Amino acid sequence: MEFMKSRRARKTTIVVGLVAMVLLILPLALASGQTTSGSLSLPDEGVLRLHLDSDVDQFLYEPASGPAQTQEITVTGCAATLSTSGSTLVTMSVLPTPKGSLGLFDDGLGVKTKGNGGNGQPCGRADGPDEALMVTLAGSLADKEIVFAELDIEGKFNVAVDATLYLDGTVVANAEPLLTGEASDSGPDSGDGDNYRWVIDEGVLFDAILLSVSPTTPDGAFSLEGGADGTAPGSLGITDSVFKLTDVDGFIPCGDSTISVGDGVVDPMASFVRGDDDAKNPDPCSILIGYNLDSTSSASDQTVSFEFETEEAPSWFGDFTWAPETAVVPVPATQVDGTDLEWCSGFSGVDGSTGDPLPIMPAGESWCLVTQNTILLVDGTMQVTQTIYGSTDPSFARPK
Repeated sequence: MEFMKSRRARKTTIVVGLVAMVLLILPLALASGQTTSGSLSLPDEGVLRLHLDSDVDQFLYEPASGPAQTQEITVTGCAATLSTSGSTLVTMSVLPTPKGSLGLFDDGLGVKTKGNGGNGQPCGRADGPDEALMVTLAGSLADKEIVFAELDIEGKFNVAVDATLYLDGTVVANAEPLLTGEASDSGPDSGDGDNYRWVIDEGVLFDAILLSVSPTTPDGAFSLEGGADGTAPGSLGITDSVFKLTDVDGFIPCGDSTISVGDGVVDPMASFVRGDDDAKNPDPCSILIGYNLDSTSSASDQTVSFEFETEEAPSWFGDFTWAPETAVVPVPATQVDGTDLEWCSGFSGVDGSTGDPLPIMPAGESWCLVTQNTILLVDGTMQVTQTIYGSTDPSFARPK
């Protein structure tokens, strides 16, 4: 299904800081040969790869459909520059500023500062907690989001590496550090023995990632690499550093804010507000939920499709004004995921978020009907309005 894109304004400048934010989500940091990744019901926008090897140094975007795009990385001495002459896929920045700049040495990205790299790798790594690398989606990828990343990281001196995830300039998650101390050869000149495939899958969407040496290992260092050392491929079958991409309409607010689609005249109109999810998450506003909300109509039917990304499905109240349809008795049932929508089984208490009576879900159902009203229009058609309550990613449909 094609999704209507409601583009949100992107911040063009991200203020970089090592900001601490704790989310109760288990991160994954695995050594070479061990991988895992999440799977979310989101549009597939392909993968972004960082490839660094003797053949070419570049970011490569492989969309789910359409031609690939590349952004080359050029090197002068050991100073690295991302090309702007063709496709722009990402920007990269470093700490410290303004003294540091992006460096590339021996197939590893790092921080170029005067006098760094005293152990044989100038420019090709971030040394100590004061140095960091940031990758931000840009150009043709500026409106997309990262679902998860599988990074090829080379660790030195038993380093712990931190990852801070951003969305539109705001921190949305901190991963647990990648720990390399368990590798006895996590030191200089160990080939691929000191490379780790780091899976970062925090259950949130992000568009920028800041990588830094953890303050717990101040003498450590790391490089962001792209497959040259031959680490085992991740879940996507790729040895490069890779970012799985999606594209959503926006992010769902909490409280009494609503998200809406359609006009109720040509296409069905639907407005959703989040219910009371305290039982699942005591702070439902702490996690951003990406969504796609689509309203379509043909000569014979009309549909509303609602997809969202979250590990814990929130509850929703949905108000629908369906487009005019043929007047018949009895009024046909609304379909949800191909089956007739059932009435809720009554009420139990009051929803703490909306103040509405809290519907009781029928056994085995994930959505139910709270109210329904049908009126006859002057042209002899009828129009159905409904309030529907439930959870999960639904697709609703009615005849036209």
